[in-house]
Amino acid sequence: MPSPALVLSEDDRAELVSWTRSRTLPASRVERARIVLAVAERRTGLTWHRIATELNRVHAVTLAGTAGSVVHTTPLTTVQAGIVAACHVSPPAVVTALDPV
Repeated sequence: MPSPALVLSEDDRAELVSWTRSRTLPASRVERARIVLAVAERRTGLTWHRIATELNRVHAVTLAGTAGSVVHTTPLTTVQAGIVAACHVSPPAVVTALDPV
């Protein structure tokens, strides 16, 4: 049976990474954080550092003109698309905001 989708925001990822380095959190919480990060590594075959580096290259760009503005997400590279697919995560929307004047 396939595993349920693993969806992590950038804030969630940063918090999990900080938990894995914590000396004051309960050991059970640190262990769970390490498991979530290990799942992403195992599904993709990449290190967590490489996963974070690749996904940090995805940007939202705001284009504005006299007709309004639109927020457009950069297209995923082959590596980024592979990470998203391996983790069973929906890719980011191409257009995330449209604000006509």
